Amino acid sequence: MLATGAAAHNVLGKTVHSLFGVNPMRPNKAVAGKTLKHLKRLMLRTLVLLIDERSMLSSVVLGAAEQNAALTAHGGVHQEDDWGGIPVVILVGDDFQIPPVEGKGASGKGAFRLMSGDRRAVSYGCRSNVEAWGAGQFLKLSTHVMELTTLKRQDESETTFRRILADTRIGQLSKKDAELLDRLHKEKRSPDEWKEIEAKAIRIFANNEPRIEHNQKQLAADSSEENPVAFVQPQGTSSFRPGKHYASHFNKSSMPKIEMICRGAKVCIKGKNFMPEWGLYNGAIGTVREIVFKPGDNPNLKHMPVYVAVEFKGYSGPKWDKDNPKVRVPPMTAEVRSANIRLTLFWRPTTARLPTTQIVPIPMAAVMCEKRCCDLEYCPLTLSYGRTLHTFQGQSAGPTPKNKPDNEVEVIICDPGTRQFEGLNPGIFYTMLSRATTIGDENGVGSAIYFDLSNMSPNRCMNLTLTKKGETFSKVLLRNKWVQYLDSKPRPPKLTEKQTEELISWVKRTKFNIQELDRRIANNAWRE
Repeated sequence: MLATGAAAHNVLGKTVHSLFGVNPMRPNKAVAGKTLKHLKRLMLRTLVLLIDERSMLSSVVLGAAEQNAALTAHGGVHQEDDWGGIPVVILVGDDFQIPPVEGKGASGKGAFRLMSGDRRAVSYGCRSNVEAWGAGQFLKLSTHVMELTTLKRQDESETTFRRILADTRIGQLSKKDAELLDRLHKEKRSPDEWKEIEAKAIRIFANNEPRIEHNQKQLAADSSEENPVAFVQPQGTSSFRPGKHYASHFNKSSMPKIEMICRGAKVCIKGKNFMPEWGLYNGAIGTVREIVFKPGDNPNLKHMPVYVAVEFKGYSGPKWDKDNPKVRVPPMTAEVRSANIRLTLFWRPTTARLPTTQIVPIPMAAVMCEKRCCDLEYCPLTLSYGRTLHTFQGQSAGPTPKNKPDNEVEVIICDPGTRQFEGLNPGIFYTMLSRATTIGDENGVGSAIYFDLSNMSPNRCMNLTLTKKGETFSKVLLRNKWVQYLDSKPRPPKLTEKQTEELISWVKRTKFNIQELDRRIANNAWRE
């Protein structure tokens, strides 16, 4: 979250990459051009940065985020200060959950890699100055540590599940509880029961290959001659040659790809945060209800849809169709531009909070090439019958208390991967298990999580930190050292009841107008 003080709005649901203009494939590259101008506007009066899911954050991405924030925060007037002089920067996360994905060149080194002992030229074994700077930021941001110990996703009545989670988190699940989890395997359910579970579930995989196979299989099952698959191919144009774009100007790994969808397909929003506070955020899951093209257009002729109508369970914005209260969308114009088929959205603030299933038109999105001469229009939806755990991280599945909005996903069916994969990605089984809000009754009926495939067994759940030889995985050793390092840091003193009341009173009575806020920003005067 990026809190912007007197600007009176928050940026919610942004990834670190999109918020700070970090190039996923070239994070060492500093922001420039339109991105630089956009970030300067966005972070002009930023007072608080709160970055979640720290365990998945790599040193190079953290370093790039700090570098870009320093260039743009408060108009870039305090570039010599960490984070450009933003007074409050907080990292939040559970180090026992999955670490960042390590790619070629060890670009995914996370916080606990700092404990490897490799500190050549104070670089912590990093391969770039930006990555080394990010490693240093991990240390700086751990100067003051606060530990949160209360589980929020699982209700207090889930005593057995909460105990299992606590033991799984540190890799010390008992045989009895491991066998209890094994009851959630497909082999322990009747065919009729499993069919019912599958109908309302999405699959969570440890890695990509089985996810892709599952998504294609399910799309084939949902499509038919009467309900064909639309191949939505990105369409581009260039200032140098109208109607065509230069593919070489886009990074191959991050370039939008052809999306295959049909009516009834499960999809999620990909790479866009249309309106996070209304439930339209990157990763939001829904079901395609209609694919709308301009009259006479056809996907077989590489035409793009005007929009895709998607049913989102967690959408809470205003109505789209007044005659159908369940069909909702933020206020919009339905103008279709002749030059490039696109729905023009005009977002306006709303106080509507209706946590009920709604249908929303998702317009096509556009991305600009690195040389800033080509525009590529693409469909910001991708199949979501199955997800990898890394993309599902931060979401939940299962029932919620009456006073909280429903989760988008009722049930997840998981493949936790092999023990060897667990050793390379310590915490993956715990993270997967903790996405659920319940494991049902003693027979597993009513659980929000089930398991499939041969990777799930009682032995897979036990001794998660140990190899077959009984030795601790090397990454687990580093993680333990990092956690011990954090434990050695001073905790903030606990406020007395009187101090708490005084703090709340100060917050309520302390207000700055724009002029006063700008003066303090210019002078870095936060202690007045």
